[in-house]
Parts: sequence; C-alpha cells; structure tokens
Amino acid sequence: MTIFSIILACGSVLGLVWINLSPVGGDSDARLNAGIWALLGALLGARLAYVSVNWPYFQTHPFEIVQPWLGGLSWIGAFAGGLLAIALSAWVFGLPLDFLMDDLLPLLASLSVATWLGCWLTGCAYGPESNLGIPTRDEWGIWRNRFPVQLIAALAVIVLFWGIEQIRNREWGGTPGLVASLGVGGLSLILLGASVFRADPYPLYNGIRLETWGAFIFLGISLLSGILVIVLNRR
Repeated sequence: MTIFSIILACGSVLGLVWINLSPVGGDSDARLNAGIWALLGALLGARLAYVSVNWPYFQTHPFEIVQPWLGGLSWIGAFAGGLLAIALSAWVFGLPLDFLMDDLLPLLASLSVATWLGCWLTGCAYGPESNLGIPTRDEWGIWRNRFPVQLIAALAVIVLFWGIEQIRNREWGGTPGLVASLGVGGLSLILLGASVFRADPYPLYNGIRLETWGAFIFLGISLLSGILVIVLNRR
C-alpha cells in the first residue's frame, strides 16, 4: 500500500467520523451509509475517468484497470462519481438531497486535504521548480525545491471549509443546499487556481489542461445550483 493510499484512507475515516458526530439533525446512520456510498462512487468515478483518458495504455495492460492502488485517479471523475452516488443514496434512503449534500461536506473537506497532502508526498500535482520553493517530490521520485502548490491548496481547503462552517452557523446560512453549493464552488476555484501553477504532465484539450476544464464545469454547476437554491427558498 502506498503512502497516498494510507493518507487517503485516513482522510476517508476522519470524514466519516466527522459526519457521524455531526450535531445536525436527522438519521446519523443514514448519513454514514450515504458517506460510504459517496466514497465508493468517488473511487469508481476517479478510476474510470483516469482509465478513459489513458485508454491506449490500459488497452495493453487491462489487468491494471482494477488495481487503483498502483496509481491513477482523476479528481474530475471522483467529483462526478461522488455526486452521483450521493444523489442515488438520497433516493435509496429517502433523504432530501439538499440536506444530505450539506451534511456530507465534512467528508469532502477531509478527502480534499488528504488528497493534496498525499500528492505532495508521492509526486503528483506538483508546481514548477523555484529557488523560493520547498522540497517536493515528482513522479520519478526526485525531490527538488518547487512552488508548494499542494500545501497551499490544502491550506486553502481548510480555510474554505472553516469559513463555510461559520456561514452554516448563521441564520441565513441554514438554507438547505446553500453550503453544499458554496463548498463545491469554492473547491472548484481552488482546483482551478492550482491547475494554473501545476507543472506535472497532464492531458490537454485545446491547449488547456483537462483538470482546468473540469474545474470550470463544476464551478458552473455550483453557481447554477446556488442560484436555484436561493430562488426556490424565496418562494
């Protein structure tokens, strides 16, 4: 098991415990089950997206498709798979989707921080070399001073979700679905900003990194959902 897998597992467990201990109302067992399904959906989506983008390689190495621990996950696929799994969980457990999305935000926060820290230690999503940087590993295992994209992003995620918790505690912040929209939108902005400074090789579409396109798409989705939440709750 790699360091990245261990850190991601710790982030998953922390997020599930956080969900279970959350003081919000509702069935904590149902929230926990939904969180587990969200994790499974995110893992499946992350792997499927990575395999799709790198299909020429996996055509000649088909048995590696079901071995994600060897490396190869896509945050775009994880986002999509996790959101679909949450929507399915809401339907199966009979829970309001907007409330469930809000309740599962701690899981998204812990997973995001764990992913960035794991990337710093294992050599993914690294920044360009810089004399003012910090020791960072690349995909070949070489440590060089680089702009600390991963650590800055991890810190930004912590600040983002701390701010969201402050909003949640305000009267107007209790609008169902609002904090979830803010969380997804804020995280998309962080991912968008990080993609600008990343120096690791990544597939391009029209000269732009695929992850940048993904961040734009999820940012648009969060904006639309936030507007919809506000409009529906004003009626």
